[in-house]
Amino acid sequence: MKKIVIALIVLCFLVPFNVFAEESPAVEFQWAPVVLIASDALLIGASVMAIVQQNTLATDYDTLKTNLGDLDEAEYWRLKYEKEKVTAAEDLVLISTITAGTALVYTALDFFWLHNAFKGDVKVQAGYNPSIKGYSMAVSAAY
Repeated sequence: MKKIVIALIVLCFLVPFNVFAEESPAVEFQWAPVVLIASDALLIGASVMAIVQQNTLATDYDTLKTNLGDLDEAEYWRLKYEKEKVTAAEDLVLISTITAGTALVYTALDFFWLHNAFKGDVKVQAGYNPSIKGYSMAVSAAY
């Protein structure tokens, strides 16, 4: 499971950086935004799978811990092994959620500021509006 998730993460990060949208007529299909959004979806899916796996392992560990009475040596080592599996799953959840969050932040930055994959004129204006005595933000996109 870990090898598949790591391979997906590497694939999702390498493909968007190698596929850039070119200035072209409106008829031609732009692959870069599709690849970027698809990689975000894959990373979010991998994060959800990792969270489900961690919750399942933690529930199984708690059930095993409550069902065992007095521990002999074999049961102790089995319980320790199950706890190590839960800890490894927690690490996988941490890595996958950080990776998915980073990818989502990059997608937002590319859409609003970098324009490597999302070509278009997107303007973001933010500031203090004295008439309403508060902060405001306006996003305009011309495609």
